[in-house]
Amino acid sequence: MCIRDRYMGNMEKKISTEGIKVDVTEYVEKQAPEAAVFFKIAASYKGVTWNVEKRFSEFDALHKELTKTFMSVPDRPPKTVFKIKSAAGLQKRTQELNVFIKALSSRLDIMEHGIMRKFLDFEKNTKESAPALPFKVFELGPLPLGARDFWYAEEQGLLFVALSNMDLASRLDAYLSNISLPWSKKEEIAITVGALMVYSVTKESDLKDWNFKLLWVKGYSVQTNVILWCPTLSILEIGLDDGFVRCLKIPMEEKGLKHEELGSLQMHKARVMGLAIDPATKASISIGEDGKIKIFDITTLKVFSEIAPSDAPLKCLEYNEEMKRVFVANGVGELYIYAFSETKLDLLTKIYLGSTKIIRGLAVCYKTKKVFTSALDGVISIIDLGGVGEEKSTKLSNIIKGPEKARFLQWNLQNQELISGYENGQIILWNPETKAMKKSFLPHAEAITKILWDEKKKLLITAAKDKYIKAWNLPIEIAKEVKAESESCLLYTSPSPRDATLSRMPSSA
Repeated sequence: MCIRDRYMGNMEKKISTEGIKVDVTEYVEKQAPEAAVFFKIAASYKGVTWNVEKRFSEFDALHKELTKTFMSVPDRPPKTVFKIKSAAGLQKRTQELNVFIKALSSRLDIMEHGIMRKFLDFEKNTKESAPALPFKVFELGPLPLGARDFWYAEEQGLLFVALSNMDLASRLDAYLSNISLPWSKKEEIAITVGALMVYSVTKESDLKDWNFKLLWVKGYSVQTNVILWCPTLSILEIGLDDGFVRCLKIPMEEKGLKHEELGSLQMHKARVMGLAIDPATKASISIGEDGKIKIFDITTLKVFSEIAPSDAPLKCLEYNEEMKRVFVANGVGELYIYAFSETKLDLLTKIYLGSTKIIRGLAVCYKTKKVFTSALDGVISIIDLGGVGEEKSTKLSNIIKGPEKARFLQWNLQNQELISGYENGQIILWNPETKAMKKSFLPHAEAITKILWDEKKKLLITAAKDKYIKAWNLPIEIAKEVKAESESCLLYTSPSPRDATLSRMPSSA
């Protein structure tokens, strides 16, 4: 049995909340101040017991609030057209509510939510304080189109945002309208499908009063998919849906107000999925859904070399400048590790991941010698990374089975936790050792399109199709004595790899 099959057999284990017991024991009819039926909840935790009385409408309100945050919530008992008055009917409802509340209490993620704890009067009756939850630092939006990618260059005080029209019907209409005709002007755009927006950023502190001023906008006739900022060269790369890579020079002496087109070239026959730059050699690496990896000169766009690892589309790219290592994941659950040398890549090893589905998230940390990937079927693969020169010992060590449609992944080194984003706009924090869900929250109303974790500032920046970019402060938890040394840990992850000057925190957000 291969390791993929062995771990698949264990990935459906449910999370349990030890020490908490909750039962709906009986119903109570009260006449004052008005006639109403209450359902008594008997709760106990670490030897402390207490009772809570709630009406059915309060159970209903609880369920509605939880469904706003969690992708799956146990069903509450159905409502009835007429008010239940018979003893048999009320006893049946008591039993149904008991099944409902016990199902909720078996979920650690739900029990840690403030709404659930308030419903049970948890803090009033125990010495346990509520877990620290993320709080919002800033919100930018609504933007004209959905946020596809972003790059925050803190030292330059700039925020680059790639936008795209997320509506398929609108995109098709726009593509038809943008068809070049003989009399069309060069690069004339009838309807904007993608755009680049550049903001100047000022702030009172890392956690207070962020201000954004729009400097300029550049429109495109196709979706913008990934962007990459190289501060050493003052160059911004833009990967488009049609396979083109465009390069802009943005002189810092102009404070982001001006830009110069360095050129564009169709590097791929399909969507560009990842970009990386090695500032020392001025070489850029790109991957596309055409299954190709290309290395080219960032200033002249001359292609040095081309690799096709397999027939599968390529989805994620990470580059570690210090170790000169390139990590590429594809659409069928394979991870490739290459050594980078000026103008070429040498394959070191190939790993089969815990999922055969499309890989959407990739995080690499040399400090802990771990690689993490997330797939559309919800499988998070945990890989033991061999050291430099020992990559052939790299192997799949474990998996976590989470909700489906996982999109992006980050690694919180200090807390030793994985941060994953999902199609429904949810963020989940995972303990990779226990495979348990630690926390979850719902920062967006639509699919997450990008997440960025700043290890130094404990700041999580998220973007989504709902046209918002938001930042969240995550609580500090010292799980192990591991220092967040930026020199050996890539903390900004797929699909767009980053120039190491900014991608390895804490030198930037």
